[in-house]
Amino acid sequence: MLAHKLQNYMLGESNKFTIHHDKSIMIENSEGKEVVLNLDPPHLHAQNVTAKAFFNEVTNADELIIAYKRAKESLPFEEQNDTAMQHVSAYAQTYLNTFLNDLSSLTLSDVRNIVHFVKELDIYVAVRAIETFLSNRANLELLKIVKENRNWFLVFDHLAIRTGSKNHNDAKRISDMLIKEHGYQRPQDKEQQYYEFSDGWSAFIVYKLLRNGLILRLFVDQSDAKNQIIEHWNHVYGYTAHHLGIRVVRKVEEHLEAVPLLEVKELLHAQDIEVMQPAGLYTQGLLEQVFTKPQVDNNIPEELLESINKKIEDKSLLTAIKNAKLLEIVSRKEVSTELAQEIYHHYQLSYKKRDALFSMPVYHYFLPAQAAHVIKTSIA
Repeated sequence: MLAHKLQNYMLGESNKFTIHHDKSIMIENSEGKEVVLNLDPPHLHAQNVTAKAFFNEVTNADELIIAYKRAKESLPFEEQNDTAMQHVSAYAQTYLNTFLNDLSSLTLSDVRNIVHFVKELDIYVAVRAIETFLSNRANLELLKIVKENRNWFLVFDHLAIRTGSKNHNDAKRISDMLIKEHGYQRPQDKEQQYYEFSDGWSAFIVYKLLRNGLILRLFVDQSDAKNQIIEHWNHVYGYTAHHLGIRVVRKVEEHLEAVPLLEVKELLHAQDIEVMQPAGLYTQGLLEQVFTKPQVDNNIPEELLESINKKIEDKSLLTAIKNAKLLEIVSRKEVSTELAQEIYHHYQLSYKKRDALFSMPVYHYFLPAQAAHVIKTSIA
């Protein structure tokens, strides 16, 4: 069983880990709390890389937007569902148009970097990633930084989508659409399929494995409480992603390893990009995350803000609503080359050890405690 081999691998890496049961390990984190981590890799079947057909030949900004629109029209998205759009403001399209229609600051090098990244994805993630790249300078700067470090590579980790409210069954509707129309799968462990948080929000998680080795994760979140920020974000910005999570890995001899967050943070700081409080104390480094400072949108119409103001008790949310986009930098400890090869063989894929898309983390999932911390640190 792969989980047993991953257990033994981690026991050999550190004495801080102990076996919990046949598929998990346990650690005591820096706060003195015991944390259980499921090491059974998600049960997925490999699917085609669908974005390449739209983006492989793109060479400039105009072609990028044409390919983006064609990709978005090729499969059902939230924007085509009247029920999903019932609580989304007219401003959401205006917000999207502001950066889709003004590409004057986008260089040919930026376009090449974006295309290189998105063409290896599926259609859904490619569309949402392009929206995020074009709206957030930190994302473009990270693409440039990685390009300049020849043994560094960007690997998609996850997207977080703001869907609205549990009262309207929004996250369930969107996760069902992703499964039915885009081929995503729920993880086999029921505890990893749906999270509920005490501070008023919940999320469904879906996964997808591509034939190029890449595992896609989507975090589909919604508000539970009346005044929670997520439903108001969805009202203002629609289904554009809350954040794009990217891992930076590098090749060391014949295997991949995660680039420490500190190294990435230092290079972003050199480009005047502020980084927020990191999370990762829960897993002794198996999963670490940090946000850049939110991209602030000061163009929200006053009448829209006023309509939201009438619905909320916590007036600080009016400031938080302007936090439109973030970049999340993720670090996940990689398994050995031998284990990666065995896991991909289990997925009926031939492992390509020189291809960064075949990154294989020890731990694949999200953690409720860490996810709650991450969403809090996204509000500045």
